[in-house]
Amino acid sequence: MSRVTKKEKREAIERLRDVISPGDTLHLILLSVSRSGMCRRISIKKIVPQNGHEAGILHLDHNVNLALGQNPGEKDNGVRMDGCGMDMGFQLVYILSHALFPDNVPRGYAIKHKWL
Repeated sequence: MSRVTKKEKREAIERLRDVISPGDTLHLILLSVSRSGMCRRISIKKIVPQNGHEAGILHLDHNVNLALGQNPGEKDNGVRMDGCGMDMGFQLVYILSHALFPDNVPRGYAIKHKWL
């Protein structure tokens, strides 16, 4: 796999800023956990309302991977998060929030999340 370039990372952040605003809630789905429990694959979705009704779901995994400097992989299989002993979904949304909105104070808390 090739490395993520600065241009790819910057473009992914711009695409995500077009659909994610501070205060938005992202929905997380735990796809898999390694046998050791040290690695998880988490999928990130955003429910897009239209005229007061839930109209669709945006699948953000590919752009989130690029924005965080990770290779998305061959197939859409979520965002890899290494570690254990804490809510890795919180950690994922925290670092994504920091990447998208670095000027937000306090840093990392611009986006909320819910587990599905």
